Amino acid sequence: EKHKNNLINRLRELDFGKKRKPGMVSFCNTEDPPSVKYTAMKKAMAEEIGIVFIVEEYDTKTAHEDLEAKVRKYNQEPNINGIMVQLPVPLELVVFQRDLLELIDPHKDVDGLTEDGQRYYLPATVKSVTSILETVVPDWKQLKIGVVGSEGEVGKPLIKLLEQSNLWVKPLK
Repeated sequence: EKHKNNLINRLRELDFGKKRKPGMVSFCNTEDPPSVKYTAMKKAMAEEIGIVFIVEEYDTKTAHEDLEAKVRKYNQEPNINGIMVQLPVPLELVVFQRDLLELIDPHKDVDGLTEDGQRYYLPATVKSVTSILETVVPDWKQLKIGVVGSEGEVGKPLIKLLEQSNLWVKPLK
């Protein structure tokens, strides 16, 4: 509740112009029930705090060119401030996953799923880890930190953050 109220207040401070709310788009694989549920939860929370949240549904029958065209369209849309691709993508599209993610304008890559996007946004899981640490262990930056699973979409950016904060010692194998 505290975090939600903080977000509401921060959104009020941002200038999105009169009569305009920030806008987000999430691409969701409708054949993955956990993704559908998680996207619905994100949509509900976004709308509760004052964000317009659009869900772009797709499935295994969707051509990757169609998804790419939609990402390009939302990159150009001034009322859209963030673009997310809910992972995992269907196996039929996984070979295009990196290409699809790299199409997202780094300023709109709010999940920080690309290296360029991570210049502006921490990946959501990394942000969650640091947020929990700050809440539960306020002096966590004074500790030596170990990361199990130092590769991939969570471990790698978490290590990068720790390195930038001079908190990283070495990877655990």
